[in-house]
Amino acid sequence: TRFAVVLGGFALQKWFPGVHSEPGRWTKAEDGTWLYVTYSPTYLSRFGDSQHVRSMKLSMWQGLNDLMRRIET
Repeated sequence: TRFAVVLGGFALQKWFPGVHSEPGRWTKAEDGTWLYVTYSPTYLSRFGDSQHVRSMKLSMWQGLNDLMRRIET
């Protein structure tokens, strides 16, 4: 099984055109690669350290932990 972490919507459309997903969701590319789409670090850095940004960072962290669990199994 192949996995890819996609950092933001721009990267998603650049590397996997035609695939649509929201941050924090798993989706499958046409070639069978599992994609985890998350926020671009640049996007997160634009908004300081508000509660909303902390929530997005937590979502990103939880998704990366989920990715590690999937890789290990």
